Amino acid sequence: MNSENDSSSPRSPAGKAQPEASGIGGQLPQTTPAPPAFNCHVYLVPQDDGKIMAEVANLAGISMVAANERDALRQVVALFKAEIAKQLAAGAEIPWREPPPPPENAVERFLPMHL
Repeated sequence: MNSENDSSSPRSPAGKAQPEASGIGGQLPQTTPAPPAFNCHVYLVPQDDGKIMAEVANLAGISMVAANERDALRQVVALFKAEIAKQLAAGAEIPWREPPPPPENAVERFLPMHL
C-alpha cells in the first residue's frame, strides 16, 4: 500500500497524507533555545497617600511608587527586565538575593518573566 491509501498515516482536512511529526508525543523538535525565564518576587505596600510602593524582593535596588497596583506592577516589571537584560549583556552574574521579610501590610506577588 502507498502512503496515500494507508489509513495509519496522518491526514489533512482535505484527506491527503501528511508527514509524521518526530519527537516526543508527536511534537516537532524545538529548533531555537527557549528564552530565559526569571522569577520576579514583588512586595506591594500601600502608602498613606493611597499609592502603592512596589519593591522587587529578590533583586536589590528596584522599587517605585505608582497610583495603583496595576501601574506599580507594570513599572516594576519593566525595571526588573531592564536590569536583568543589562546584567546579561554585560556578562555579569545576576545579583539575586534572599528576599528580606516582607514589610508590614505588604502583599506578595510572584511573577514569572521572559525577556
